[in-house]
Amino acid sequence: MVGVKKPIVMGPYVPDWPLVRRGNKLQKPTALQQLARITKRGIWFQQHRMARGIILSSTAAIEKVPNRTRFEKKLRIIPYGIDIDSFHPAKLPAGKTILFLSKVSHHKGIMVLLDAFRMVHEALPDASLIVAGQGPEMELAGAAAATIGDGTAVRFVGRVERKSVPAYMQNCTVFCLPSFGEAFGMSALEAMACGRSVVVTDDGGLRYIVTDEGGRRVPVGDPDKLAKALIEILKDPTLSQNMGDFNRRQAELQYAWDKVIDRIEALYYDVMEGRPASQPAPYGSCAN
Repeated sequence: MVGVKKPIVMGPYVPDWPLVRRGNKLQKPTALQQLARITKRGIWFQQHRMARGIILSSTAAIEKVPNRTRFEKKLRIIPYGIDIDSFHPAKLPAGKTILFLSKVSHHKGIMVLLDAFRMVHEALPDASLIVAGQGPEMELAGAAAATIGDGTAVRFVGRVERKSVPAYMQNCTVFCLPSFGEAFGMSALEAMACGRSVVVTDDGGLRYIVTDEGGRRVPVGDPDKLAKALIEILKDPTLSQNMGDFNRRQAELQYAWDKVIDRIEALYYDVMEGRPASQPAPYGSCAN
């Protein structure tokens, strides 16, 4: 970047992934990891000093901007976009189905979800859980699932082809992602675009994507509150439908690719013409 004369826009930045060890416990960074983080922050500071615009994927990514008050006028929050034609709503299924579609790992909260689903199944014996994906905790998760009810309430479908993801989203009642932190939370956004309610953890990018009108946010690593949120939605089809409708509107208004591209394009115009990045420019649609 040194000596570059053209205006530079950096990002999108996402928050750091938390470190999770077995037993669903957050792990403190090692001395080497802390040193690497300090070194990175020093480099970021110099880069941000030279940049004219800095894109954050969500407010959670503000941690990636050291001395943020100094660079406040350069910041703009622009989320990732989604294809709202591929991810579109469908009628709610007749049953009570929870979908977990992610890497089957401690970090993604699969063991917390299975602990919560045990309580959900006790309250709603006709509820089912679909686990879509693969990962290092498949064996551990399978053993835990086998002890819930008669062992058939949890179904593992393995890796899902990308083209099949919308259908899985459309065929669930509620999507659940109880991870220990998400850099953004793209799978939750995909479920929202499909008109589904979502239950996630109140952390990382998910904290800023999911609202009370479209789902529930619960503390990280808390199976009791996770179960309570899932039961609330599964017991009330009207609530689930209203949440899904709200989420679809949010996807159309804020996350559709044409909306996101307009915001990126406006930022480029701003930095080229010397306006602060935090002052959106009055440019028209990218379709023009």
